[in-house]
Amino acid sequence: MKILHFSDTHLGFNDLDIINENNINQREADFYDAFSQVVEQIKLIKPDYIIHTGDLFHRASPSNRAITYALEKFNEINALNIPFILIAGNHSTPRTNLSSPILK
Repeated sequence: MKILHFSDTHLGFNDLDIINENNINQREADFYDAFSQVVEQIKLIKPDYIIHTGDLFHRASPSNRAITYALEKFNEINALNIPFILIAGNHSTPRTNLSSPILK
C-alpha cells in the first residue's frame, strides 16, 4: 500500500515585495509551484491514499486566487480516483467566532 503524505502548503502566502512576470507575488507563486510539483508526483506515483495534514491555506480566509488554484489542483487529483483526506491546521482556523473556517 502506498500513502502519499504532504502538509503545510500554505497556499496564498506572500512575503516578498517582488512581483513576477505574471503579476503575482513571487513568494506566493513559489508556494503554488511547490503544490503543483506535489500534484505531478501524485500522478506519477499513483498512491493508494493521499493525506494532507494541515495548513492547506496560509490564512483562515484565503484569497480568491488561492482558493481557485486549490480547486483546480483538487480537480486534477479527483480525476485520479484516489481517496484524499484533508485535515485542517492552525492556519485554517479563524482566531475569532465571527468568521467560519474555509475547511468547515
